[in-house]
Amino acid sequence: MADRTQGTVFTEYGSFYLVPGFEFPQGDWPRSLTTGLVSARGEEVRIATGTRTGEVPLAIETLDREPPLEPGWEDVAEVSVAVASGGLRVLESRHPFLFGDLAVFGPGDYRVRVYANNRGDERAGRGSGDSYLLQLWQAPMAEEKLIRLCEESRHGLDAARRLAGEPLPDLPRPPRSDPRPEPRPMSAPVAPRVAHPQGALPHPTASPTEDD
Repeated sequence: MADRTQGTVFTEYGSFYLVPGFEFPQGDWPRSLTTGLVSARGEEVRIATGTRTGEVPLAIETLDREPPLEPGWEDVAEVSVAVASGGLRVLESRHPFLFGDLAVFGPGDYRVRVYANNRGDERAGRGSGDSYLLQLWQAPMAEEKLIRLCEESRHGLDAARRLAGEPLPDLPRPPRSDPRPEPRPMSAPVAPRVAHPQGALPHPTASPTEDD
């Protein structure tokens, strides 16, 4: 079961937050050196965006179990957050009530998976039409997990880790020749997916030849 809400979120200083109330987090929040995309602190979650200030598309799914990975997204990472009685909401200044309480199963530990496209190097605020999908479900607390990172985002994270003396882990990269599936349109409702055989490609159209 998945409930999906979509709209836009207004980013400020290259980020937006999930928080239990309606107050912005206090104090400095350093960039995550594990994922570069999402980090958690207590009951709060920070999502780093390519757009420094402005509206970006956001879809959020709340689920009753861990979902399979969505195809077609460049950057994917997960964190855990402990939700108390205050719930968990998207905090931003223009649409504070659009997405409602994301802790639909009440207090407890939740896993937050964040997908991003066209994020670029978020340290320089070079987002170009970036968009985001969040998936939340109840699960025991676990470490931050980097699942996938595109080359440009990887370069930014690699530079930050080198400055901190922590090299970037060697994560598997898909071959460049493999086509990247298109993500589900942000405006589309949740719908069953049709499985295609792995590696199946459209049949090439024969080119006409001229007779001698």
